[in-house]
Amino acid sequence: MDFWDREKYIEDNPYYTEKDCPFCETTKEDEQFIIHETKHWKILYNKFPYYSEKHIMSVPKRHVAYSIDLNNEELLDYKFIEIYIKDFFWNDKNYYSITRQSLWGRSIEHLHNHYLPGHISFENKNNNNIFNIKNK
Repeated sequence: MDFWDREKYIEDNPYYTEKDCPFCETTKEDEQFIIHETKHWKILYNKFPYYSEKHIMSVPKRHVAYSIDLNNEELLDYKFIEIYIKDFFWNDKNYYSITRQSLWGRSIEHLHNHYLPGHISFENKNNNNIFNIKNK
C-alpha cells in the first residue's frame, strides 16, 4: 500500500462536500486502506498520514458532518469501533484521537475521527501552532 505525501495533499486538494465525498465513493484503490468494518462504520488507514503509517481513521458509512448528526444505531455501533481501535494500538500502549466538531480545518465535510500512536507534548508547539508529537 502506498501512502501519499501529506504536504502535497494539502496543496493540491479542494474541500470535499457530500457531492464529491471520497469517504462515500469508495474506489477499488481505496478498498486496500479499509482495515475493519461494522454495520455503520469503517476503519481505514489515512492515505495522507500526519507522521505515522499507523494513522488510522473511523468514518461513519452514512454521510454526516457532525457527531451530533449520528443516529442511535450509529452511536451504539461506535462502541465496537473503539474496542477495535484499542486492540489495534495495544502494542503502542499510548494513542490519541482527534475529532473536529467544526468544519474549520477539515479537508472533508464527512465526519471522521483520527487515531495516532504516540504522546502529545502540550508544552512546545511547533511554528504552525500544532502540538508536538513524541513517539516512544
